[in-house]
Amino acid sequence: MKSSGASRKTDQPNTRTKTLRMRLFMVIALAAIISGTPLLADDYSDRMQFADGLYTRKMYDLAAKEYALIIKAFPSGENNDAATFRLAESLRLQGKTTAAGHFYARIVVDYKTGSFRLRAAYRRARLYMDSGDFESAA
Repeated sequence: MKSSGASRKTDQPNTRTKTLRMRLFMVIALAAIISGTPLLADDYSDRMQFADGLYTRKMYDLAAKEYALIIKAFPSGENNDAATFRLAESLRLQGKTTAAGHFYARIVVDYKTGSFRLRAAYRRARLYMDSGDFESAA
């Protein structure tokens, strides 16, 4: 019985250390996003994966900033239609409907053959309908 208690004590610092490291990483990452400074990952796919992780965790304000940085840093990125759509979605989910509508419109205009074009057109029309502007929705 005492040996299992001893192993718990040795396991506990490792868990605590991992938790502290994770928190430190998150603080540094959040500080970089808030300041607008690109993170260490300059690779497009790494940045998209990071932004998608924020989006999945419902950290929409941080995800929107990261998607905007990706679009700016990689203007011809292979998945910019997805980045722009998720940026618009992040803004919409924060209640920033005017800004979201702008990015939905950009998707429809800039990515005419993209897979997010129809969804963006629907979301934009839905925003107009929800605000009572039925003519613009059509």
